Amino acid sequence: MADLPALVAAVPCPAGRGVVLSLLSATSVLVLPLVTQRLIGQISEGTRPSGAILLVGALIVANVLLNAGSWFLLDRTGVILIRDVRRLLASRLVRLSVPFFDRLRPGDLLARATADAASVDILTTDALVGLGIHVPVVIAVIGFMAYLDAVLLGLTLAVVVLAFLVFRLLAPRIRSASAATAEAVGALTADLERALGALRTIRAFGAERAEEARLHAAADAVRQARTRASWWGWCPRTSPA
Repeated sequence: MADLPALVAAVPCPAGRGVVLSLLSATSVLVLPLVTQRLIGQISEGTRPSGAILLVGALIVANVLLNAGSWFLLDRTGVILIRDVRRLLASRLVRLSVPFFDRLRPGDLLARATADAASVDILTTDALVGLGIHVPVVIAVIGFMAYLDAVLLGLTLAVVVLAFLVFRLLAPRIRSASAATAEAVGALTADLERALGALRTIRAFGAERAEEARLHAAADAVRQARTRASWWGWCPRTSPA
């Protein structure tokens, strides 16, 4: 889909507001320990910590509201984006050339339009929410660590870079396992669609056992592909089944 990058580039405006709210929420989380430390110091000195208590309460309430608002806006952005992807997919499917369509199985196309689209829906929403919420938190934490201890900051950045390099090394295998799972699900859907379309013929010729064996084999192929994809379960999952 050549138009997909354009859809991703035109991310709806709720994403920007969600990122801003997420950054404010991360800031409130980082400020809270400092205010709590001040509260404990005032209590130990015997002074009345009324202002510090109110500030702690206000930060907690603000964090909850900001986090909820950012989650809603980012999730809404994912829903809008996947809606555009589904519309693009539907437009492409109804405009397929007849010779190209004849080389494909309708069940496979149906699986790609349903199961794969549902997986993209989940992954897109989770990715937008995760990036919008966690990236600002990471940035704020890095800035806070730089303020506290430069050595701790260096160790943290080294671990982050190492994790990124390991993921880049494993990404092709994860992508291959995900593609194999998608193909297996498509084959199972295509076989099931063909069997249901020819159900009267199957019953008339007593071919239930043969069709059952075929569908069971396709289901086993999905299980095997999904098992291989689950081997990389500690990495971000991208398999569609």
